Amino acid sequence: LTRKGQKCHIKFYSLLQCAEDGVSWSLHTCKDCFLCVASNPWDPNDLDYDTQITTKRCVRLTKDEAIDPQNPIQWDGWPVAYPQCRRGVIHAVQTAIAEGKLRGRPGKKQFEVFSGDYLLDTSNFAWLIEFNFSMVLFDPLANMELT
Repeated sequence: LTRKGQKCHIKFYSLLQCAEDGVSWSLHTCKDCFLCVASNPWDPNDLDYDTQITTKRCVRLTKDEAIDPQNPIQWDGWPVAYPQCRRGVIHAVQTAIAEGKLRGRPGKKQFEVFSGDYLLDTSNFAWLIEFNFSMVLFDPLANMELT
């Protein structure tokens, strides 16, 4: 996935909650996500950090459009990618619960905020790269300082 010749990936946020019974789960996915873009144009022969690493969140995506205050764009891929990203998170959570790797604690309400990094291929198929459970919640459009 590239945007304007720069390597990028989707940062997809989720909230997972477990009820006090320890077995009832609810998953909420954010329809506003970010496109994380490398600083330099992509080149397979350039191994520089600013070319290969996509940590800069610069385009806020919504289910209907992408918003970039410096260069507004419509990104046709987001309405296709969103349901795929959501299904991927649902599948991973259901699998973790079924295999006993994710367990609630009876008598305690629990929650987890996490993000998933996705790449789209040329067929617009969303590939899950990783989950982040200690990610930075940062919105460059909200005039926030990154701490």
